[in-house]
Order: sequence, then structure tokens, then C-alpha cells
Amino acid sequence: MAVTLAGGIAAQDPASLVARIEALEARNRDLEARLERLVTEQERPAPPPTAIVTASPPPTPGSMSTSTSSRDTWDVSYVGGQIGRSEVLNHEPYVSDFYAYRAPETSAGFVSVQFGRRWQSGSWVFGGEVSVSAPIGPSPSELYDVQPPFSSPDALYHHRRTVAVAASGELGWALGDTLLYSRIGIEAAQLRSIGEQVGTITTRTNVAAPFFGLGVAHQFNPDWSLEVEGRYGYARQGLMENNFALGLRVNYLVP
Repeated sequence: MAVTLAGGIAAQDPASLVARIEALEARNRDLEARLERLVTEQERPAPPPTAIVTASPPPTPGSMSTSTSSRDTWDVSYVGGQIGRSEVLNHEPYVSDFYAYRAPETSAGFVSVQFGRRWQSGSWVFGGEVSVSAPIGPSPSELYDVQPPFSSPDALYHHRRTVAVAASGELGWALGDTLLYSRIGIEAAQLRSIGEQVGTITTRTNVAAPFFGLGVAHQFNPDWSLEVEGRYGYARQGLMENNFALGLRVNYLVP
């Protein structure tokens, strides 16, 4: 048996043994490389989760906002100017035993400046204003025709308001950039009456009278508004009631 085993070992080819050893070493290196890759993959940090982007839901009608809300539109202070015309509407001819009255000129122009503040709550607008006005152009006049048997020349009286100051309160309803409003206030003025008969007679009278107004305003940009306003209830001038005025107003708005 010993002879046979020794003979088998001796019969092994050295070259074959070397090849088998090299094959085993190559396989061992391959196993080591696989083991190293497994260890590296386990130690590598996991990638961050993929972000999920979702579209924002469209705004509901109740949450939508506009650049200029109705609440902000008329919550402003303002300063501006006005030009207009006053008319005598309710005057009646006056006749006595001595003279008869008629009015050849029943209108007059005026200019004014105004300062005010408006506050808005929902669609309601509240405000206050102070204005100063002065007449321009011809003034209202009235003619007294002297009746017979008197022979004196006819008397012509010119009635002219000097500077007038008015204070008023305002209540309005906003329709977006448009405002419908009413106004009530009082105006103090000096009336000057000039009578031409034998000589020239001038009298001055200080008066104060209430007035009522209606108007419409529109903001054509955030800084300016254009307004049309009518007023009723001015002080009586002679036998004439100068009781209606219509004006065009331009205001500069200060939020």
C-alpha cells in the first residue's frame, strides 16, 4: 500500500500542481472582490427620497383678491377744485303800487376749492368737507320798474356773493370706482347788493343758509377723481332765491 501511495504522489506532474494552485488563488481573489463589493454597497448612504411635487389647488372665489378692493377705493383724503354755475329757479315777479320787479339776469358763475375726507365701510361711504367759493362773471340782478305816477328812473340792483365758506357731511354708496353720494351742510357768505337809481347804493349782508346736494364721482386712476355735483338751498338774494348750483369737481386723492 505504501509503495502504491508513494508511487501515486511521485507520479503527480509538477506542472499540473502549479496550475491547480494558480486556479485556486484566482478563485480566491474573485471571492474576495465580491465580498468587498457587498461590504461597500452596505456602507454607502441611501439616496434621498424622490420629491413629490403636487400642484396647488386653484383659489376658491371667496379667497380671490383684487388689486384694489372696494373697501380701499374711497377710503381717502382729498383736495381739489370746482367750477360751476348757480341759477335762480324759484323767483316770482313782485308788483306793488310803486314798482314792479323782474329779473333780467338770473345766473352767475363760481369757482371753489374743497378739502375733505372719506371713510368706507363695505359699500357705505361717509365723509366731511370744507369748501371756499368765490363768484366769477356776471352776478344775478333784478330790475324794479317804477310805476306811475312816480317818474323816478327804474332801479337796477345787482346781487353778488363775496367769498363763501361751506361745511358739509356726506353719505354715499360705492360701486367700485364709482361713488353716488348725498351732501348736507351750511354755507356762510356775504351778500353785496348794488342799487343804481339816482345814485349808487351798496349794502352788505352776512347770511348763513343750509343746502342739500347730490353727486356722482368716478376714480379714473388711483390718484384722481372727477365729480359732478348739484346743490340746492342757497341764501336769498334780494327778491331772488339763488337756490341751485351745478359744479364740475376734480379731486386729488391721498390714501
